Amino acid sequence: MGSNPAWPLVDGSSISVSHYGGWTPKEGWVIEGTGIVPDREVENDPTLYAKGIDSQLDAAIEYLLDKAKKEPVVWPQHPPFPVKPLRGEKLSGG
Repeated sequence: MGSNPAWPLVDGSSISVSHYGGWTPKEGWVIEGTGIVPDREVENDPTLYAKGIDSQLDAAIEYLLDKAKKEPVVWPQHPPFPVKPLRGEKLSGG
């Protein structure tokens, strides 16, 4: 089979990786398809990754920080909590 072995996971399920794909000049990839096209391509250098530098993660963080700066979240304001007297107590000044 093209995706054996199936490695077991702790929850009882398993994971497998295909060893081949189907491609034709007319249709292209016919089994797995092209997948998801990224919004922004970032080269992932294996040498940097081996040194602990994840270029894709760094690019995502940079993008999100820039977006947060340009489009800050406006948090809703909670209305003031009502002031209620304790049982048998009267509020002064009002």
